[in-house]
Amino acid sequence: MGKGNTFIKIIALIICFLAIGIACFYAGKTWSIVKNRNEVEGNNVSNAATRIVFDGKGAYEISCQGNGSFWVTTDSTQKAITFSYIPSMLSKYYDLGWEDAVDDVQADSVRFDKKVVDLYLGGMGQTSRGDTLFILLEDGTVEYIPIVKMFSNFDMKVSSYGQISNVANVVKFVTASASSGVTTLAIKNDGTYYDLQQVLAN
Repeated sequence: MGKGNTFIKIIALIICFLAIGIACFYAGKTWSIVKNRNEVEGNNVSNAATRIVFDGKGAYEISCQGNGSFWVTTDSTQKAITFSYIPSMLSKYYDLGWEDAVDDVQADSVRFDKKVVDLYLGGMGQTSRGDTLFILLEDGTVEYIPIVKMFSNFDMKVSSYGQISNVANVVKFVTASASSGVTTLAIKNDGTYYDLQQVLAN
């Protein structure tokens, strides 16, 4: 009798967990991951930035590793992002050397031909100077914005560096440990992945 009750309880727990998982998946597919590079140090796969994923009702928002120097949002069409930043804080965090950087918020927009379905601030290498914003589009392709490289042009014009060649069918991003520090993996719909640090280096 005792064994039978234990078995029933186990089955009930499994059904309960499945029900919760299905409910979370269909309830707008909403989840939040709040971590920074210090919190995930030592983990093999993790997120390198504070990240709030679009829930179908609001907007994407990414805060650069919690340092508050920039944030990115999409508009209602999901075909444009607004990159807002505080020049003085951005320069200090990324060591850009802007001597006359102001404390006022600046903003610039970038438009895309397809809908943006995910944004991800990924690490590259051993320091934050490798931080790169990856933009996942609805067809599974990826565009990217290398933060330091973009702002090293001194024109302070935000722009995409274009689609990453030979990268397709991507569904999400994760940050992983690498021999060079960290890298960002683009996970495909079949479970395989691209190491974006290697792809961009070629």
